[in-house]
Amino acid sequence: MSGNLNLESEQTVILNIPLAGVGGATLVSSAGALISAGDTDWLQSPMGSNAASGTVSIGIIEVKLTASNTATQYDLALATNAITGTELVAVLDGHNVTTAAGRMAQGDHTTTLIKFAADAGVVANDLFRITFLYR
Repeated sequence: MSGNLNLESEQTVILNIPLAGVGGATLVSSAGALISAGDTDWLQSPMGSNAASGTVSIGIIEVKLTASNTATQYDLALATNAITGTELVAVLDGHNVTTAAGRMAQGDHTTTLIKFAADAGVVANDLFRITFLYR
């Protein structure tokens, strides 16, 4: 099923930047300092093939949940979303910034859907911050 589930239409973009290319950050230290710019070796598939599979971007977005204890999904392909893309590369984190007890388990993500399973600790109007890599 495509589209957003259990999310209000209001979304707050925290960060949305490409990680490679001219002016992009490709290697960042744990302290957040830029180590190398323009190196795209890590984008190759397989490594060393010189076949880059496209620029990867990092997205951090806050979304508000509409219902308690309900499965939730964010659709990268939905044109009305604050951050859009054609391929989900990885989901790095998803956490509740409103209710400490409310967590959502990683679901079965697809090419464009970021999915989280229901959790009894999550309540309506909680803000959920999702960090992910995408194309």
